[in-house]
Amino acid sequence: MNIDNRDLYTSLIRESADGSAGHALFKKLMRDRTKDELRDAPFLAEIRRCIAEERNRFLKRESPLLSWSLYKRFDTMGDRSAFETVYFERRRRLLILSLSVWLWERPEDIAALEDCIWAMCDEYSWCLPAHMGGTSLLPPATVIDAAISGEFGELGVSGGAEKGGWIIDNRTRLDLFACETGFALAECCAMLENLLASAVINRARSETLRRVIQSYRKHGGLWNWEVMNNNWCAVTAGSIAGAAMYLIKDDMLLAGLLSKLLPVFDRYLRSFTDEGVSTEGLSYWTYGMSFYVSAADLLLLRTGGAVDLFKTSHFERIAAFQQYCYFPGGASLHFSDANDTDAFRLGLSCYLADHINGIKVPALPYHRALSNSPADPCGRFCAGLRDVLWTREHVPLTGEEPRSVRFPKAQWLLCTGADDTGFAAKGGNNDEPHNHNDVGSFIYYRKGHMILCDLGAGEYSKEYFRNGRYDILCNSSLGHNVPIVDGKAQKAGGEYRARSCVFGADSEMLLDIAPAYGQSGLAILERHFRFDVQTGVLSVRDTFVFSGAILPVIERLVSLIEPQIDHGNIFIHCEDRMVCLNLAGDECAEKIAPEIRRNVHRKKGADIPVYTIDTAFISNTGRFTVEMTIGETIPPS
Repeated sequence: MNIDNRDLYTSLIRESADGSAGHALFKKLMRDRTKDELRDAPFLAEIRRCIAEERNRFLKRESPLLSWSLYKRFDTMGDRSAFETVYFERRRRLLILSLSVWLWERPEDIAALEDCIWAMCDEYSWCLPAHMGGTSLLPPATVIDAAISGEFGELGVSGGAEKGGWIIDNRTRLDLFACETGFALAECCAMLENLLASAVINRARSETLRRVIQSYRKHGGLWNWEVMNNNWCAVTAGSIAGAAMYLIKDDMLLAGLLSKLLPVFDRYLRSFTDEGVSTEGLSYWTYGMSFYVSAADLLLLRTGGAVDLFKTSHFERIAAFQQYCYFPGGASLHFSDANDTDAFRLGLSCYLADHINGIKVPALPYHRALSNSPADPCGRFCAGLRDVLWTREHVPLTGEEPRSVRFPKAQWLLCTGADDTGFAAKGGNNDEPHNHNDVGSFIYYRKGHMILCDLGAGEYSKEYFRNGRYDILCNSSLGHNVPIVDGKAQKAGGEYRARSCVFGADSEMLLDIAPAYGQSGLAILERHFRFDVQTGVLSVRDTFVFSGAILPVIERLVSLIEPQIDHGNIFIHCEDRMVCLNLAGDECAEKIAPEIRRNVHRKKGADIPVYTIDTAFISNTGRFTVEMTIGETIPPS
């Protein structure tokens, strides 16, 4: 991303002649759309209905209080959900009431929105306690000597050196959500500049300048997210850039700030493989891209089209990623910390389809959770607003023919087949963003149900991102469809990876996952996938080769649907059929009767039953093979 500072500055100057900050920039964002059109467009009817329903709900209750007792829970108890439930409720309230005020201009909505904005300006910090690195209970503007020696250096502290120490001021610390809040308020004020009280507008802009823009400009070092390789780069840089373009009228100041953010955008793009794959998973692709595209589009508008962040070497491939990640019947790809029913952002998807060659909006039948409400659980303002502004009529209503997509760099194989089946497998390594120890794992879908699952993200807590991460079932290989060797799981770290990955026919992948286990006696664990798109049947062949003592092997399969065992055969009920899971060893491997255990997956405050299916194999030779056939169906008995 090589953009000359002078070119950036002169582009801003040229466009500033028409007025390009505040409400003027928002008017450019609307392009050819009018409020009358958006109030009447049939394809937005469901979105408008959701806005109206949620608006009514918000008006019936007061904005929740972000109390001290909630704030302190993370560093005293390790719980982040209690505080964040209230925090994000306020952000959803901001989005829904802003859209309602903008579309319908009701006085009661205006009053409620002004109170919401005022309360957000009263918040002690816009940064989550969970993102303060254990310092949330320190007094404001604490001087920490240890920061210079590195104890807090990775946290991205706010402020600068003072008296031989470093200032940690959590009131202006910048994480994902502090930056998002600033962008949301700046965009809200630009959108509603002529409808809200000037005192409210001025305070919101002042707080955003102080907490976000100035905090970033005055910071003496690098924030931790400036050197990450994941969605944080896009969300933080995109939010700061978006807020700055709305608030800063001085072109020289704005150019200086944007020039500092451009390398962060570049890091974000380099977090994808050359094929455009996000190894963080679909959820985080949607998150990061929502902010990258929003900021890049505003920059196009702010510079009259002169600075185009979409013209990069592989942005088209990045933009295409999501269209391969939906499976028949409503399931979505959810390796790593993703969700099995991710809803695509309709506005973002339509924008990419309108501006990037070859991009398709995912078909409606390929997911069950299209969020007709623009307010996602975190109330992401820029994405929700653009669901209204960018959605077009051309969303496909039917899915595609069966397909197989290979991503050699990421070592992924994604397929759909007959009878509404789907299959996804991965190699990779055990040090990927939002990593799970899942080298060689796979998912099998039928009619939107995960017959064999990846649990995806668990409940985020203090321990979830610390040393105990891989003691949690969903993050451990024990919670994935991979073998257990000598009673041990795969290990965490970049060196624990697939040694090779070879693609055969369209729907075949062969990889050696032995290095993921870090066991010297396991010489080879060759896993071969073959998916028949014509029948929807998956075949998995595991070949075990030992260099010393023969180690015990368990083939583990994981399902959210309770399996049944009949005469040693495994069945999982799926709508009108029973799906068969057949496992057999070769002549050198004796199969032990499978065992089913009920486990618990903690997610979003609920305990979800999970069933592990363990089939042990015993052999007297140093090499044997296990064959699995998954997907043949019979009527229920």
